[in-house]
This record gives sequence, structure tokens and C-alpha cells, in this order.
Amino acid sequence: MSSLVLYGSQNLSNSKMGISQISGFRGSNSQIQRINNARFPGSTVVDKKVSDRTLSASGVIRSTADLSLEEVINEYSKAFSKEDRYFRISQNYEVFTGLTDETGWQTQGDTTTITFDTETLQYSDGSIRFDGDVSIAAGYSGVYTTTGTEADLSSYGTRGAFECWVYLPQTAGITGIELKIGNDASNYYSCIATNQYDDTNFEVGWNYISCRVATMSVTGTLDTYGVGSYISVKVNYSSTMTDQTEFRLGGVLWQEEERTRNFRAFVEDFDVDMQHYDINRANFNLSVFVYEGVAESTGSFNVLGLTAQTGATATGTVELDGTYTPYPAVSIDIISATNVSDLTLSNTTTGDTVQVTRTYSAGEKVVIDTDKRIVTVNGTSVDYDDVLPRFILGNNNIQIAMSSTGIESEDETVQNSNLTGEA
Repeated sequence: MSSLVLYGSQNLSNSKMGISQISGFRGSNSQIQRINNARFPGSTVVDKKVSDRTLSASGVIRSTADLSLEEVINEYSKAFSKEDRYFRISQNYEVFTGLTDETGWQTQGDTTTITFDTETLQYSDGSIRFDGDVSIAAGYSGVYTTTGTEADLSSYGTRGAFECWVYLPQTAGITGIELKIGNDASNYYSCIATNQYDDTNFEVGWNYISCRVATMSVTGTLDTYGVGSYISVKVNYSSTMTDQTEFRLGGVLWQEEERTRNFRAFVEDFDVDMQHYDINRANFNLSVFVYEGVAESTGSFNVLGLTAQTGATATGTVELDGTYTPYPAVSIDIISATNVSDLTLSNTTTGDTVQVTRTYSAGEKVVIDTDKRIVTVNGTSVDYDDVLPRFILGNNNIQIAMSSTGIESEDETVQNSNLTGEA
């Protein structure tokens, strides 16, 4: 199986574009990006090494039955003009939607009509186009099938993620994209995505969403030896949605997270060889600048949960995997508190401690994000003293302490970047 390659939501490995080679995928030198002054609250010494690099890809771009070569080139040029997107390489994946026609797909919600679109596509031969008549007032438009292509995912447990392409003709009023996949309408995984897989907001055009199996809801009893016959995709929206005719489903798949690499990037150059003799195809070269140099996991991973902590100090051990220095986020929910004036997070393995001094109240959420290098309370940045703790690969012993005469509760440490590590 060839790799599935994306830039943002755009598929670079379909009937319109095929990548034959990617160079610069492995290895690069590291360098210190910056070291900030640590002489005042809210600052810290940054020792994160960043090894930016350029990945070069080459291959063939092709016309389709409905699009000329020039139109396909323009489509990809537009997709490549978007910055700060994932350049994604998935080496192990399963596709549940053949998408050779609309056979087997049925309407649901506000949808009354389904057609097959061979012009606007991301995978296989086309996409499922469906409408939305908001006068029906179901609150969503969508399609479903009970004849999807099954795959045996039994050996993967809860690893990996289910993903799909959805085309949105407008974003105003969209509240989420709901994906269900399983054996039938009584036994399935489900999730609702509120943004794209690379944390980009929904946009007019193609959107790519990802739902980690480990965090999806499960209805009924799933037979993981044959997942994918039942697929349901809904576009949920509010009362501000208007009638639509251009929703599309571009494909549904599962990918193994451990064999997928997401590089934060932008396209430096997309060069199509115009000295070609075939009007239906041309060679191309693509240069993608990976400004962080390392691959990220697609989503957040909860690696430690401490709940119902009523003492002034809570401790735990966090094991972090990967091949690159981890930068986790620590989330602390204060359930109940009286006169709480000081919070400290220590990693006794590395000997680092950060102190956040302020008056705390019940219901506040404190997030210490070592990747973004900020501390927030209910989403608002606050000052802190000392340094944000360093974390290492392997075991890290952490301690959370509060000065209070009341009751506090600390909950969950989340590693939300670089779990996949550098390729």
C-alpha cells in the first residue's frame, strides 16, 4: 500500500496527484531557536531545540474526466497557498468508502437528494454530494450506508483514528461534523468534531476531521474483526443555516497513529513542468518547509489522571513515549477551594518547579502548557515564577501542591504534542 499524503485537507495521493518520492523525511540537525530572559514572572528559559527542514516531493499531476490539467493545477495551487497546515504522511490506513458511485448511500436529517460528483473529489472516483433543506428542521444534513467496506481492526485495540473528508459550502451556523462507524446502526463508534484534524477551523471547501478511537463513544457491542459496513456522516448546524445543495462526503478511513507523521508546514514552491507533451499529465516538484522539524500526534493523549485529590499535595508518575523531547500540558481543575493563594507544579525527575501565585476560586481551570510556554486560568494568561518544568522521555515524577485551608482537586495531565516524535 502506498502512503496517504495530505497537505491540510488536500489529498496528494489520489487520481489527480501521485507522489513518487519524498526526500528529507528523516533526520536533520538541531539548533537552539531562542532563549528568553527568565528574570521576571511569566518568562522562562526555553531549551526547546527546533530543527527546521525542507521536505521535497516529486510525482505526477493529472487531469480527470471532468477537469483539465490546468484546472487540477489551479486546485492544488490554491490548496498550497494556505499556511501553517499539516503535511501528513500515513503509512498504514484502511479505506471504508470505495466511492465509485452513490449506490448504497441514503439520506438522513434535512437531506433529500444524493448524487455522485466526479469533479470535486479527494479519494477514489468522486464524492457523495448531498443537499440540506432546513425547512425540515432536523438540525443536520447527512448521509449513511450499511454497505461500506469492512476492515479487520481487531489487532489495534483502541489505537488509531477514524477520519473523513467533508465539503462545506458555508461555515456560518456549523456546530460540528458527526461521524459514526461500526457494524450496524446499533453497534458503532461515534464522535463529533468541531474543527479539522490540524486544529484549523472549518472552512468553505474541503475539511478533514479526525477522531481517535480511544476517545470515541461506543454504542452497543462492536465486532472489531469487521468494522466499516455501517457509516454515518452528519453536518450539524444551528438555526442560522440556509438551504444548501453542495455538501459532500469525500471518503472515510482509519489510520494507525503510530505510523502517521504530521509536520507543521507551509509550501515553499510548487513547480509543474510545463514542457510536457501529454495534455493530461505533467511532472511536478513540491518543496514543503517544516518549520518545527518534528512530527506531532494528531490529537491530545491523556497520560495521567488524578481525580478526587483532597490533600494539599498530589503526586503521580507520567510515562512519555516518542523520540523527541516531550512538552506536555498539565490541566488542573479546582473543584472546591477556600483561601487558595498558591499553586506549584514540580517535576522532581528534572528538578524543575513553576509557581503560580494568585487567589483561586472553585470552578477554575489552570493549564500549564510547556509547549506553548504559557500558564492560563480559565483561558486567560497569567504570570508565573521560576521555570516551566522540563519533561523527559520515559518516567517523570510530578507533584502538584497548593497553599489552602480548603479542598482542592487536581485532574489529568495531557501530552498534546510530539507524542509521535520525529521520524
